Amino acid sequence: MQQSNDGPRGSVGRDRLLATARRLFTRHGASNVGINDVTAAAGVARMTLYNNFPSKDALTATVYEEMAAATAWCTDRLVGAEKLGRVEGHLVVLTLGCPLCPSS
Repeated sequence: MQQSNDGPRGSVGRDRLLATARRLFTRHGASNVGINDVTAAAGVARMTLYNNFPSKDALTATVYEEMAAATAWCTDRLVGAEKLGRVEGHLVVLTLGCPLCPSS
């Protein structure tokens, strides 16, 4: 039996929505990005969004929670006397998809 990509948590559609929303929110601000913008850019149906998030507010909260967790994860690993100068640059990379971070 083939596994669906549009199921809840951990699905390809959910992951695509989160990555797309993170990129759009970072570029334009969450208040300037609509559900239609996110779903069109992610290449998924609106129903995929609503199967994974009950509202835009829930999507937004999840995006910011994941960004905060990734920031904390990276900061914990980068902060040190010789690495302190790299922290700011690395945190900027988070929004574009850092290859070192678990949420990218």
